[in-house]
Amino acid sequence: MPFFASLARRCLIATAIVASTSAATATAAPWLIVERRFFPGTAASDARGQGVTTDGIHWFFSGTRSLETTDGEFRTLRINRHAIPARLWRPSRLSPIGLNHIGDIDQADGLLYVPLDSSHVDPAIGKAYAHPAVALYDARTLRYTGRAYPLRPPHGTNDIASWIAVDAAKGVAYGIAYHQATELAVYALSDFSFLRYIPLSRPIDQAQGGKVLDGWIYFATDNDDKAVLRANLTTGAVEELVSLRNAGGQEIEGLSFHTDANGAVSLNVLSREDDRPVSGNGGIALYRVQQ
Repeated sequence: MPFFASLARRCLIATAIVASTSAATATAAPWLIVERRFFPGTAASDARGQGVTTDGIHWFFSGTRSLETTDGEFRTLRINRHAIPARLWRPSRLSPIGLNHIGDIDQADGLLYVPLDSSHVDPAIGKAYAHPAVALYDARTLRYTGRAYPLRPPHGTNDIASWIAVDAAKGVAYGIAYHQATELAVYALSDFSFLRYIPLSRPIDQAQGGKVLDGWIYFATDNDDKAVLRANLTTGAVEELVSLRNAGGQEIEGLSFHTDANGAVSLNVLSREDDRPVSGNGGIALYRVQQ
């Protein structure tokens, strides 16, 4: 090989090695809080204090008993303050003590996927949140469709319906236990039958919301750090993205992705808190987080 050709080839190889090394050692851009909206008062807390999702045009919120639709500026378009129908509130095949609690919701194809459980203690087993189910609602009317499915993963049903995350393209849904979860449950979207577990690289504690995007599942947690985490759906590797902790009392709730007119994707996380830390003026904050 001629000298100059050999030299050029060695330079190209060296450049490739440097580029490869730089890429491997480059630090990913941090996730930052870029906006905080606050919805004041008890009414906002009741209507928007559990979960959130969006179809790109409307926002959908869940409270402990309610469902709400808003426009893009969070103005209420429709609200169902008594979203849990009597047939689910009463003892049924889904729960021997009835269902009275809505968690963080998700949406797909004109349906809202609404996780349900009971905050009452079942005297037969001495536990609350022990009869998880997912009910399907019409996203336009916020009415129950009559379709609901129990969640029965093999490692137990203790407090596993704080949220449900849907991947309609793959025909699956996801959930985890509330306390120190070490595995992610995968369900068939058609009937919420259990499919498999995905082991997690580290426990996830007190996840109050979950959503799926591009091979990852993202969690809003009410742990001490009030952390937003994500787990890889192939490897189970868990990463911490950002903390939402402030100087006052908080309860982190659900979360949702949103894509703006410029194509920028953000995470939007609900938090029960005061308008200012320790002000006593409570409501719901919606944090927008971006990388």
